[in-house]
Amino acid sequence: MKNKFLSGIFLISSLAMGVNAKDYATDIHIGISSSYIDSENKTAYNMGYGISKTFDNKIFTAVSFDVEYASPRRGSLYGYGVDFKLGYNVWDKLNAYSIVAGKGQSTNGDTAYGFGYGAGVEYPVTQSVAVAVEYKNYNMVSSNIPDYEYEILGLNLKYIF
Repeated sequence: MKNKFLSGIFLISSLAMGVNAKDYATDIHIGISSSYIDSENKTAYNMGYGISKTFDNKIFTAVSFDVEYASPRRGSLYGYGVDFKLGYNVWDKLNAYSIVAGKGQSTNGDTAYGFGYGAGVEYPVTQSVAVAVEYKNYNMVSSNIPDYEYEILGLNLKYIF
């Protein structure tokens, strides 16, 4: 059920952002983050695809899709997610934004899903390369394991095309 929901969000977002695609910036990104699952600290790695636009009134919007991998003490963790971003172009190139997100995770055969929130900043170093720092907090729910809180503080490197 949740997979169908996330797939539907992906499809709708892809179609909606495709209107006037020449006005939008698309990117592929890789990142590293410090993550906490119920106070257990771990390093997570992610990669993904994003679409963004800064309008004439300096409003910034974006949607991104990610996959992640981490290796906590109790096995490997795999995840996927979608982020919806809305913010403002604060200075000439710096975008500050809020994030509403959905995530699915699997570890040792157990699957969890959750919704979260966060904030981030993005700065284009060159016309084709940008860096972003983001904080996200999720409330994860699973039928097989206790519910848990998942926090991420990450750094992403983006290639914009």
